[in-house]
Amino acid sequence: MKEEILVADDDKMDRFLVRKVLEENGFAVLEAGSGKETLKKSRERMPALLILDMNLGDFSGLDICAAIKNDNRIANMPILVLTGDHETGQNISCFDQGADDYMTKPFDRMELAARAKAILRRVNYAGGQKNILEREGISIDVGQRVVLLKDRKIENLTPKEFDLLYLLMKNSPNLVGRNLLAKKVWDRQVEIINERTIDVHVRRIRLKLGEAALGRLVTVPGSGYKFI
Repeated sequence: MKEEILVADDDKMDRFLVRKVLEENGFAVLEAGSGKETLKKSRERMPALLILDMNLGDFSGLDICAAIKNDNRIANMPILVLTGDHETGQNISCFDQGADDYMTKPFDRMELAARAKAILRRVNYAGGQKNILEREGISIDVGQRVVLLKDRKIENLTPKEFDLLYLLMKNSPNLVGRNLLAKKVWDRQVEIINERTIDVHVRRIRLKLGEAALGRLVTVPGSGYKFI
């Protein structure tokens, strides 16, 4: 699965140039042309990295940095500032607001790719932000609590459904009994939560995964479930 990078710049040509470099280096690329769109896509897609221009029209890059670092869901998302502003002290302001690196335009293509890769290596090494569990075309980003089906985000999983799917995939292909599911997901004994509760949640997961769940999310009558 390709790591996804969000490029935020109000200049369409600059976005195109950055996209071209990133795609040539094996990344998937999202684009945003305004501050509002940047925050929306950051929260919806939780990209591995944000490459951010300092002047987005409706918001400054510093405002975007501050908004991201104050949002618990995306506060750990790394930010590479790429800007045409050569003003002395601008880079210090960016770092103060939480940016991880800073480059000025025009940029060297090889340097941009190298810096993006270096940031992602540091993030992956430091805290497992991209702790990915993959089984049969289904990927779970454990840190971000995101489920992807062939690079398409499954938008509507509830927290309990996420936890249940993760537990089954983590233990694949072994059976996970009802008692363990009840304890790990609900922190209750199975008699307390009602066995039907587990059945309903598994059925909803199957519906949301569609064909990807066929023959993979399996019921073992009287015992539990397993992901094959």
